[in-house]
Amino acid sequence: MGYYDSNCLVTGVSLRPVDATLVVLQRVPGGYRPITLGMTGTHDRAGAIDGIEEDLNTELVVRYFRDRQRDGRFEAPEWDCGDTDVDVLIACISRTCGAVAFPDFPAGFPVLTALDGAMIVPALIARPIWDALTRSAARADESVAQQFDRIFGPGSPAGEIYRERLTDLEKPIRELAAVTDYLSANGLPWAPPPEPAQRYPTVGYGAIHTGGDVRDYLRRARRDHADIPDVHAALVDYHDAARELSDW
Repeated sequence: MGYYDSNCLVTGVSLRPVDATLVVLQRVPGGYRPITLGMTGTHDRAGAIDGIEEDLNTELVVRYFRDRQRDGRFEAPEWDCGDTDVDVLIACISRTCGAVAFPDFPAGFPVLTALDGAMIVPALIARPIWDALTRSAARADESVAQQFDRIFGPGSPAGEIYRERLTDLEKPIRELAAVTDYLSANGLPWAPPPEPAQRYPTVGYGAIHTGGDVRDYLRRARRDHADIPDVHAALVDYHDAARELSDW
């Protein structure tokens, strides 16, 4: 398909000028649920991120999907379970967004990734927005384990991935809890970029955002989030990054 651009789940700004944080989702009746913690990297302009910051989280994610492919629970036709590169795994998962954008395509195209028979896709949030929402992520009234259980719920694959390492993953767990709480409070569902049921679906999935598109999406985001100081401040940082585009 070549290069194309996506929009931020939270604000709808174009991801073209900024890094992004990605959360892997699983399709469930009526929507999607997160099954991993956030992973941050450079928006690859192909529906995902690359140059992902590797840490304990990414190590556990790769190990989990590698093991699930070996035991037949994870279907990923374009990924080899011998590959330990998180960038390649996430790129493979992102291709399933084509099935969300173009549900009438013939079976087998686009390539589908699935866990226990349920579609696996990414959610993408602009890095400045993620950072703004997670800056004060700790909640004194909940332990890390309580937050983990609340954001993932019972029976989530996240329990298989992370349950033995919650103490070591306190920061990303609290960050994801903060983002989840914001989405819930504002009626925003977890969803991949082309999902039409969300507030800011990527329109014309597979298209490149021009400088004019970037400005238009930013204006909309500023209008929609004018009364949310943290997000509004993050959009100022976004604007500074977007001004570096050659066609701004």
